[in-house]
Amino acid sequence: MPQKQSSARGHMSAYPGDALLVTDGANIGDGFSISRDLCLGDRYELNANVLPLPMQKGFARKANAKPGDMVLDCSITLMSDTGQHISANLYASLDTQGCVKKTHLSTDMLLHPKTPYELINIKA
Repeated sequence: MPQKQSSARGHMSAYPGDALLVTDGANIGDGFSISRDLCLGDRYELNANVLPLPMQKGFARKANAKPGDMVLDCSITLMSDTGQHISANLYASLDTQGCVKKTHLSTDMLLHPKTPYELINIKA
């Protein structure tokens, strides 16, 4: 049975975007980027021994984002090789210039290494 993620008050868990790499598809070799760079059908795999890390729950809206903010970029759906759908939110942390410094993927279930997850939906 899949394990649901739990979070402490004021925090959530998220995988670093570069901990999941495209192993098949248009962006092969890349980690999670922002929504405009994602391609439906790309298949991601989690690097071995990576667990979601705690992250503050607060984030800014893209339209009001300031340098240094964390923004919710989009919501996505991944599908495992067994057909299970996994809902996720993709966050971007901005550097002091307002450019994307790092991405973070918060999922509703734990992901497993050496398991392909296909990107099947992007909702910006």
